[in-house]
Amino acid sequence: MTQSAITASPNTPDRTLTFLSYLTALVLAVCLWAAPAPAQSLQDEFDAGILGYPEKRLVQAALAFSGDYVGLLDGDWGAGSQRALDSYALRTTGSRRPTYQSVSTLLSDFGNEVATNDWQTIYYESLGVSYAHPLKLLLESDDPSVTQFDSADDSFSVVIDYADRTGATAVHAYVYGQGQRRPAPYQNYQDDRLITSVTLPGGLLAYVRSDWVGDGYVTFSIIAADQHRTRLSLIAGSLQKGQAPQFVLPADGRLAAILTGGAAYAAIDPDLGVDPNPFDGVDPDAGGNPFGTPQPEVDPGVDPEFAAIPDPFNNDDTLTEEQIDPPEDWNSGNFTSSGTGFYINRDYLVTAAHVVEGCRRMELANATALEVVRSEPDLDLAVLKVPG
Repeated sequence: MTQSAITASPNTPDRTLTFLSYLTALVLAVCLWAAPAPAQSLQDEFDAGILGYPEKRLVQAALAFSGDYVGLLDGDWGAGSQRALDSYALRTTGSRRPTYQSVSTLLSDFGNEVATNDWQTIYYESLGVSYAHPLKLLLESDDPSVTQFDSADDSFSVVIDYADRTGATAVHAYVYGQGQRRPAPYQNYQDDRLITSVTLPGGLLAYVRSDWVGDGYVTFSIIAADQHRTRLSLIAGSLQKGQAPQFVLPADGRLAAILTGGAAYAAIDPDLGVDPNPFDGVDPDAGGNPFGTPQPEVDPGVDPEFAAIPDPFNNDDTLTEEQIDPPEDWNSGNFTSSGTGFYINRDYLVTAAHVVEGCRRMELANATALEVVRSEPDLDLAVLKVPG
């Protein structure tokens, strides 16, 4: 039998083999490209890198409420956010490796708080400022001269004011001066932001933040008993310019898919009251957890249902600035002076020391009497009190 020799020149490649190799590589590449990514489970390690802004901000908010995170709820997941989650996982599970199961438990606890106290993101359109507010816990004060919200037992209070730099600085100086030396008070002054954080006598916590908006500073003064420490952190961290989203988990987001296994949301167990599972998709108005309702990344505005909190800066008459103007019959041939003061809570105002210097008696423009609690001429600051 005659055998045919197959020879190939070194400079002439076998086109059949080359094509087959290319086709095999192409099929392999197509298979690799089309292969679905493995589904993530609750036991996988948490990866913030795959999440969107509202999801990361929600986890930050939950960590603020758990007491593990103190910082801005900005959705910027950095080292501080990761350390907070690591701390939460170590404290609750004994593991330094936070999983999606840890995050599920974290969000469940926070979801119950959101539903119980009806946390909503309030947006003051006239100032372009928003913050988180527990509508069922902090109720508006009856005093029309001050924008203030208090808990029923007066253990938690938020005061909102708008003033120039002198007025805003006076509030910070007063609160800083009232703070205990241990733990050490904190202050940070920048051109567009002033922050003061102290512990007051009796263990009360005080946090004051002023942001430059328009031609003045909007100031949030938060005072809380230790039982509300994490709620104070939650409000403080939520303060920001612009519209912020509500505390909801986007139902079509990556995190919701992982925490629910990609399955449809389960119905609420009516025996549980407030459902511990924050991802059930039930309408919050029906008593379910608010995380189930999809929301846009930026909230379009405050729901009319929550318009009970007025915008105090749309009407000049609602500002907390008060005129201090003694009547002429006080001076008996001496002198009169007038000026403006700014409420730091419902009973105390701050004004310039030169306004009260030499005055025997003072009152507001509405004839309410005032007492001088303390005057510091070197700082040109004076603290006044409404008696009773």
